[in-house]
Amino acid sequence: MKSKQKNLQKLSKILITVLIVVISFFVIKYLPLERVRSIIQSGGGFAPFIYILLFSILPIFFFPVPVLALAAGLAFGVWKGSFYTVIGASINCILMYLIAKYIGKEQVDKYLEKHLSKDVKERIASKETDIGFYLFVLRLTPIIPYNLINYMSGLLDIGLKKYIIISILGIMPGTAVYLNMGDKAINYKSKEFVFSVIFMIVLVILSNLLTKYLKKKGKL
Repeated sequence: MKSKQKNLQKLSKILITVLIVVISFFVIKYLPLERVRSIIQSGGGFAPFIYILLFSILPIFFFPVPVLALAAGLAFGVWKGSFYTVIGASINCILMYLIAKYIGKEQVDKYLEKHLSKDVKERIASKETDIGFYLFVLRLTPIIPYNLINYMSGLLDIGLKKYIIISILGIMPGTAVYLNMGDKAINYKSKEFVFSVIFMIVLVILSNLLTKYLKKKGKL
């Protein structure tokens, strides 16, 4: 009986993993920025709820979060977009954290093995590493996809509440930059849009410099 339940559980984990991979392919291929923006704006008064729903679900299937943030900037502006993003990101973080917990280390590690360096994985697994601090720095680094960090976090020795707080604090600088860019993209020839692009480049440079500095100091 226990063996049968174990096999069924293993099968369900494999099916969930395959389902995520398959849906990810179609989501990334058929949902460009303009399509996402159209879906959100077609909701009228329900547009905020549609955006929160999209942000809660789409990153599960490796949809790029910057695209969602740009769409929110276009649809709602910086301030409202930021508020809705925090709600959507909080829900999404919980869902992806729990999915990773259920699927388990063996299945998720097979995917992460292809995307994270051995050095990064060893540091994350080390008991000497401050997991919360490490996650915060990873969140500040746009080069490492938001989606991968979410799945990876479900495998770490970190509580859900602490994980969500760190995640929101970590993603807000980058999210604000993308929201600002989306807000200014309507008039892409304006100096405001040019400045928003500069802000994004500065964020990438600063986050990389911070990562290199912390590695040099032995904190990463």
